[in-house]
Amino acid sequence: MKIKIWYIGIVTCMMFMTTACNDWLETTSETQVEASDLLNSEDGFKDAIIGVYINMGSEDAYGKNYTWFANDLAGSPYKIQGTLAEYEVWQKHRYSTVRGYATFKKMWARSYNVIANVNEILTYLEKNGSKLDSRVYNLMKGEMLGIRAFVHFDLLRMFGLPDWVANADKYTVPYVTAFTKEQTPQRTYKATAELLFEDIKNALACLEKDPARKEVSESDYEDINLDGFWDDRGKRMNYYAVEALAARVCMWEGSDERLEEALGYAQDVIDHSFAEWIDLEAFLATSVNDYRDWTFSTEHLFSLEVMGLTDLTQGYLLVTSTDYQGIKLSEDAVLEVLFKLYEGSEILPSANDVRYNTLLVPVDGGAAYNCRKLYQSDNYNRNYRNRIPMMKISEMYYIAAEYYINKGQNDKALSMLDIVREHRGVIETYDPLTADAREELTLEYIREFMSEGQTFYYWKRTGIACPETEFEVSPEDLIYLYPQEEVSEGGRHQDL
Repeated sequence: MKIKIWYIGIVTCMMFMTTACNDWLETTSETQVEASDLLNSEDGFKDAIIGVYINMGSEDAYGKNYTWFANDLAGSPYKIQGTLAEYEVWQKHRYSTVRGYATFKKMWARSYNVIANVNEILTYLEKNGSKLDSRVYNLMKGEMLGIRAFVHFDLLRMFGLPDWVANADKYTVPYVTAFTKEQTPQRTYKATAELLFEDIKNALACLEKDPARKEVSESDYEDINLDGFWDDRGKRMNYYAVEALAARVCMWEGSDERLEEALGYAQDVIDHSFAEWIDLEAFLATSVNDYRDWTFSTEHLFSLEVMGLTDLTQGYLLVTSTDYQGIKLSEDAVLEVLFKLYEGSEILPSANDVRYNTLLVPVDGGAAYNCRKLYQSDNYNRNYRNRIPMMKISEMYYIAAEYYINKGQNDKALSMLDIVREHRGVIETYDPLTADAREELTLEYIREFMSEGQTFYYWKRTGIACPETEFEVSPEDLIYLYPQEEVSEGGRHQDL
């Protein structure tokens, strides 16, 4: 696997978001700066760190396949587009095809490329860290450890087995912690999980004085933030994003001890993070699409700016009737299952849910719906443009709800879901005597994470069937295949 690390011009590229930037990212080795030259100063480290986030936003990773396309199609109840080859791979889970293997190769390579870049930054932070203010050093190291854990975890979730405890002694994807040409051996799920938790623990320790934390005053970092690099912490990995990641990982691991930790992390994010619920009244009062905050960015704990998102989503999202490849939900799935709009002739309170009445748009004469969460246009507000959420505050409420479900506390679980629903426009609360918290949580995952790819992971982890739609999926359907070269040439073994 060839490894690159990208440096020059990154900040300028982020500022202007030009198409030419994508070409620049594929620059030849003759125009690249040696790591030893670049990662020798604070500005050099800053450029390299921004480069990591640009790399993550590639269409092979979080700019497309990890979020609104491959993962979302494989794990969400969209209309089956059986006649389209690129859809068939994901919706019918036919991975052992030329198209499937080609996509997996790119996804795998991009993730490990990001990890290699992170590891090189971490290596040079240890070599040259004495040249940096200790606060800068800790923030940079914490961010990169958090990203390393974040990307590895998604590789584990996509290419690995769902139950880590039952499969503790089986081997999984490599967890790479060093920048080296030597191949990193595979480890067991148990050993890999230990590395993952170690990175999370160390990231949190490094980010203890993160400006994202309310107890850290502006004066504590004002002198190291003259260029504004440490502003807008929700747009990069930060203390609360690492806590949210820890909650995800603990919930996935699933042991009693880790479930307790999951609740603790989720509750701390709920109680103390900078995330704020969208001002729904203001959102709905804004009639011009270009000024609406479609992804509810104030709720993001971590998000990515994806260059060229308009081009990536063209014809798939925000579609017209002529966009035959548009990603759509059927009318029945929306009206009768996801939002349960009618009881006889009576319109139910769920009709007030903004995720139905505003984020979904009827197409094909009302026979289907398309999600406009990732709305883009040339005139879209710069504060919201090209933004894809990685983690949101709503997920922390779902993790807390699932904890209470596992404890048999149906009423507490429903109360957590009600908080999210209230901020989506549904004022009426669940009746704990009649509502099934698990079923409602499952529906909430679908409603909340359309175009984000997170429902994929929910199905895989829980094994719960999708309610009453043509979409059928099992955890085994959501195990992506290792690239063929990793098996035939790299000697990797995929336990299934």
